[in-house]
Amino acid sequence: MTALPKFGSPTVHLPAILWLLAATAQVERPGDTASMPPTPDNPHERDRMLAFAVQWMPYGGGDAEDIMVAFGVPPETYFGRLRHLLADPAQSADLDARTVEALLRVCRGRLELGAVSVGRPGVGQ
Repeated sequence: MTALPKFGSPTVHLPAILWLLAATAQVERPGDTASMPPTPDNPHERDRMLAFAVQWMPYGGGDAEDIMVAFGVPPETYFGRLRHLLADPAQSADLDARTVEALLRVCRGRLELGAVSVGRPGVGQ
């Protein structure tokens, strides 16, 4: 019987572990957050989400690995939470209306992309 490599060993890479965790997450549908609140429950986390969203908006919202590292959730969960956050004017009061609308477009696009890509094999598989 072969022992599993220990975390931090040269044969185990953090991005691969994060990908595996995201790929095996138990969700009913893309964006499902049954066991987690739909939006951050503290102002610091809300501000982090909004700052990340604004920073990555010109690039389509950031890649899955960056989202997983920053927030510990897959992109579908992040964009679902962000969309819920942006829908509440009290939560997104620091942003102008044009920025909110642009971020909502990014959320819609990423959530639709996630729904379309569910079940499709990746390149090279």
